[in-house]
Amino acid sequence: MSNIPDPEEAFKIGTNEVVSRKHRYSFTEEIPEAVSCKDTGVPVEFCVCNPLYEVNSNDSIVVQTAELAVEKINTKILFFSPCAKLNVSRIISGAARKNEDLKRFVVSFVGTPGDFLIESQIDYNERTKSFEGEVTLNRADGINRDHIRCIQDSEQEQFCFCSVK
Repeated sequence: MSNIPDPEEAFKIGTNEVVSRKHRYSFTEEIPEAVSCKDTGVPVEFCVCNPLYEVNSNDSIVVQTAELAVEKINTKILFFSPCAKLNVSRIISGAARKNEDLKRFVVSFVGTPGDFLIESQIDYNERTKSFEGEVTLNRADGINRDHIRCIQDSEQEQFCFCSVK
């Protein structure tokens, strides 16, 4: 749901007073220096205040992020399909973005069989030492039509390598 009021509610009836909103900054007003992306409603993945920085691909959180991605692919996307079980072949890169107690880890890895390039993201809470939310997945290379000839599902085809010839 949006924080923007309906047009007829934007002005109080009979006055020119604007209904106050939580996240209201104008290009004509000075924005406080201490304002955060969260204060303005900018999602963490688009926040330039917290740039990504490189994390060693052998870092345990980077490795766990890739493993969580493969687990999601195998148990939620390819479950009951003719596609082969996916494995992490090698991690290409790891990066993170700090936002308060959370670090958003972004990991690129190669999944096999098929040598798919996959990018996964998940939030890690440094205070509780645990992952939060769902891992997000993106296929970062083209899909080989020969790999997906056994399925008709658009979500499954992103990560499928047909195990049936």
